[in-house]
Amino acid sequence: MLITGGAGGLGGAVVAAFAAEGWRVVAPVRRAGAEVAGAETVVADLTDAGAVAAAAALAAGDAAAPLRAVVCAAG
Repeated sequence: MLITGGAGGLGGAVVAAFAAEGWRVVAPVRRAGAEVAGAETVVADLTDAGAVAAAAALAAGDAAAPLRAVVCAAG
């Protein structure tokens, strides 16, 4: 699962809910070192198509936990 805005209030609640159900969650963040509880983070500027593609590739890159959903909770 890829959740944009996962570091925010609503996005953090969505990450927590899916992580609690056993989903593998990837959350793009704006700066290196930022963490989102329950998610793998990837630094990505969501206005940059290449960065978005890299985040999606990370989310889809685990054959044992394929990308099955995207939640857009970013601004």
